[in-house]
Amino acid sequence: MNSAMCPPYQPYQKAPSFTFKLPLRLVEAVFGCGNFDDCGDWLQDWMAEYLAEHPPSRSGYRLMLDCDFETVHPNPWFHTLNYTAQLPDERLARLLEQALRGKGLLD
Repeated sequence: MNSAMCPPYQPYQKAPSFTFKLPLRLVEAVFGCGNFDDCGDWLQDWMAEYLAEHPPSRSGYRLMLDCDFETVHPNPWFHTLNYTAQLPDERLARLLEQALRGKGLLD
């Protein structure tokens, strides 16, 4: 194979991680009782749409999104659905935070 025809190799670059703690009470107020998977679907769709319209300035990273629940506090008011996203830069993290606030998922 002619190497002149192949694009230059882009090594995997681990993107910085950002964690968003969404109060369960707000997630349920927006998506309905127990519909936490709908929240995750919305979040993934938002990121995919945004990144399609505004490609990051650097390549060679993988967009990762992890989810877990934090429910150890005895008062359910403080229980959260935590999303950790590996994003290309802090600018995208701030935009995602604004989108979460606009959707009513952050105080």
